This record gives sequence, C-alpha cells and structure tokens, in this order.
Amino acid sequence: MTGFRVGEAVLGLIAVGLAATIAWGTWTAPAVAARTVVGPGVFPTLIALGLLGVGARLLYEAWSRSAPAVVLPPVDWPAALVVAGSLLGFLLLLERLGWIVSAALLFLAVARGFGGRAWLLNGLIGLGLAALVFLVFDTGLGLSLPVGRWIEPLLAALGLLA
Repeated sequence: MTGFRVGEAVLGLIAVGLAATIAWGTWTAPAVAARTVVGPGVFPTLIALGLLGVGARLLYEAWSRSAPAVVLPPVDWPAALVVAGSLLGFLLLLERLGWIVSAALLFLAVARGFGGRAWLLNGLIGLGLAALVFLVFDTGLGLSLPVGRWIEPLLAALGLLA
C-alpha cells in the first residue's frame, strides 16, 4: 500500500470544484445570441468536463493502492524563465502588435526556450497557428482579438475582418 497522497487529493478537489464552478457559471449564464452553430457555452462546458476528468483521476490516484509514486525530473529553470518572460512579453505587446504577431513571437520564444534551433521554421509555424486561431475566433466565432495597428489595413483589404 502506498498510502494516501494529500497533494493529489487537494489538487483533485480543486479541479473538481473549479469544474463545478465553470459548469454552473456556464449553465446559469443568460443566453446570448450567437451567429454560429457552436454557441458561447460549448467551450466552457468542454473545459469543465476536462477539469472534472482530471480531478477525478487525481482523486483516484490519491486513494489508490496500486498507483506508483512518481519521481519527477528536476525543473529546467532556464526554460521555465524563458516561458514566463515570453508570456509577459506577449501580454505587453498584444495591444500594439496584435494577436497574430504577438502569438507568433510567443511561439518562437517558447520553442527557443525549449531548445528549438530552427528559427525560420518555428517562426513560420507560430505565424500560421496564430493566424489560424485569429481567423477561427474573428470570422468563425465572431470574437475580436487585437489586430494590431499595422496589420489591420491588410486584413481589412483581404476581407478577413468581421
């Protein structure tokens, strides 16, 4: 018997509580007219279900006799600091540069922080993913992400802004 794991039980309870809070907030929110098939409650519901699954698994692991103790590798502090700094930079640049450029730079910096050396490839992947997310949110869901001062005329000319 490996015994009761307090940390996993606490995290499991937090995840289940957060899932319940998100679900309750989603289901009791006033209905909003959406111009798409996927309404505004779908993604919060999926997140709540995911958190519920993670919380249930953590609670199971906390009380399980057969779950082996996990030995975690040491934290890669330089990579963690690069990721944290990249997130801070993303937040500071988002309004000025817009979602696409800021998210692409975030992807590039995080990839570099984790040892990626293919600058051009990582930049192109980041740019493509950021543009895809922007288009899904802006044209697909009708939710505005910051465009940025210099890219807004380009997207408007292409007819890609809602």
